[in-house]
Amino acid sequence: VATSGVEAAVVLPVMTGDDRPLAAIGISWMHPIDIDDSFRSTVSTIGELVGQTLERVELAEAEHHLVVGLQRQIVGPIPSIDGLEISALYEPAALRLGMGGDWYEGVVLGGGSQLGLVVGDVTGHGTDAAVEMLQLSRVLSTLLHVGVTLDDFFELVGRSVSPTSIYATALVCHLDPAAQTLSYVAAGHPPPVLIPASSPARLLTSGRHPMIGMPASVVPASAAQFGPGATLVAYTDGLIERRDEGIDDGLERVRQACEDGRHLDPAALVEHLVAACIEGRLVEDDLALVVVRATG
Repeated sequence: VATSGVEAAVVLPVMTGDDRPLAAIGISWMHPIDIDDSFRSTVSTIGELVGQTLERVELAEAEHHLVVGLQRQIVGPIPSIDGLEISALYEPAALRLGMGGDWYEGVVLGGGSQLGLVVGDVTGHGTDAAVEMLQLSRVLSTLLHVGVTLDDFFELVGRSVSPTSIYATALVCHLDPAAQTLSYVAAGHPPPVLIPASSPARLLTSGRHPMIGMPASVVPASAAQFGPGATLVAYTDGLIERRDEGIDDGLERVRQACEDGRHLDPAALVEHLVAACIEGRLVEDDLALVVVRATG
């Protein structure tokens, strides 16, 4: 101490609310100080504030790891299907700690020759949203596995999910490369984009239901040709929403970006869409994005 020029020093423990040690704080002065009751009170307050801050960081980090673990149970590689080339991306919100309720999932159907695709978004962020996402994703994938038709899909989802317990949007697609068909239904979800091989990209705006958590009824599924060279782009609202514009502007932006990038392979098209629609902004919502191309 003498050689460093320090004349006084205080070391105090940093504790959690339940008296668990977290760290220690050392404070030094280059001049003598008076250690009186006021000084002790100030230093004690500093220790308490630092302890509360570190404890909040610990809890947030624990929540982050929990949410990441739940997310990894769902958002994994989409199964490979002959005749389809697939690329997918999940990005958590840049302005929040942890992840939200966006996900995508692929389900092998038709004995391995067809693909069921789900892209969804549970409202909220953090642990609650991740748990609800896990529950809902299991309901949707199970209904696909057991062969529920898309006409009846969201009416059965409504029976499986208690009203007001979960609010979410979802897009469910059935892709059959051999039949060159795409069937789809959506519950409050942004419409996917279809890029046909030889005509302009267009939004698929039919087959619509209210969002999950609202009363549902039977709505016929919609269908489209999905022959060689056709591309499906499915996404969550993190790709299109901006606070300073209407939703239609965002939908047209993604449709135009799909048209501009129609010559790209699916992996490059994913990158192009993010660059064109996000434009380097820090976004406040998660993003799930899936591109599927029929290869013939």
